[in-house]
Amino acid sequence: MLEPASPAQLITSSSKRRSNWITSNSSSSSSSMEPLARASRVHEESYSVRGWSMAARTAPIIGSSLMDQYSEHLGGVLTLPEMCFGNSSLQLRHEASGVMLQFNALDALKQWKADGLPPLKVNLAREWQAARLQEIEKQQAVVLEYDWTYTTSYCGSLSFLPPHFGSSSSSSNSGTEPQQQQQHQQQQDAAAAPAATACSAPDASTSQQQQQQQQQLPQWQRSSSQIDRRMLMSKDEPILFYAEVPLYESELDDNGVCQLTVKVRVMPRCWLVLLRFWLRVDGCLVRLREVRHFCRLDVPQPVIIRETKHCEGSMQQLAAAGAPTSVAGYEDAEAAANVFSAIAPQCLTKFELHELLLPTQQQAGVGAAAAADADATLA
Repeated sequence: MLEPASPAQLITSSSKRRSNWITSNSSSSSSSMEPLARASRVHEESYSVRGWSMAARTAPIIGSSLMDQYSEHLGGVLTLPEMCFGNSSLQLRHEASGVMLQFNALDALKQWKADGLPPLKVNLAREWQAARLQEIEKQQAVVLEYDWTYTTSYCGSLSFLPPHFGSSSSSSNSGTEPQQQQQHQQQQDAAAAPAATACSAPDASTSQQQQQQQQQLPQWQRSSSQIDRRMLMSKDEPILFYAEVPLYESELDDNGVCQLTVKVRVMPRCWLVLLRFWLRVDGCLVRLREVRHFCRLDVPQPVIIRETKHCEGSMQQLAAAGAPTSVAGYEDAEAAANVFSAIAPQCLTKFELHELLLPTQQQAGVGAAAAADADATLA
């Protein structure tokens, strides 16, 4: 269990953390060619506050063997981000209801595969293909068509961990190797947990139990509720827990950079998660996809507000909006966020609000009793 940050740490770090990923307005920057912080060993942090348990796990980049398993699990895709933190994850579990929100690389890549965006052709690729069009047609060459930018619309994975299972397994198993993840999925109904290796299939009673538990999950609903940014920016609210977990990164064969990271920040009256995908294809395109999850801790009925925001612009569109077009103008995700905030609503392609109403302790108790009855019936 982590202790709250010291006053000295809060003075030096919290002011930066408040503004740069809550509002997408920040003056901080670092070179995009400096890869995300990569752990040389597994590092786990956890924190509990007002009925919530958070667990952040950072681990080294997975090796080629596990990467091959991931590729196979994703349908035999030929390439994946060269820096894939497949054993890293972030989990937030509502203890009363057993609802768990988690973030991991493989689920994000599964969504990338499902999205099936058309391939982006950079200038050199267009010129090369145009110059060899007749030769390509003559040889009947197969042109591989896939989104090599690894752009994903992933918003996180929602699963159910019954309260009587306890919280320890939820923070130790997510983000592990594919076979372990499938076992974790069968045991805890982590519907988003992936599997890339052979594993014994669950029996009928287990499948029925999982289906019953899945039906207990609350559903995201469209909403007009906004994130309380005033609360998040309040200097009277100390940061109790903060973690940043890199999920994947690629330099796109020297054509630019893409990164997917997730951050969590916990304060006395609320918590905030930012899932951010950032892409820069040099001389071609800048793309930013942000998903914020916000939950107040000082209300009787817990509600998670989800804000989804997509921004994108070609260099021509950015220039027309008065934004920079050089690489230096988009050297990292924060710089890109600053630019899109400055030119908004230009280049804003999507903005949606959803909410997830979580059961209260009394409601969860009724659900737990029903689950117990189901367990007894299945037994």
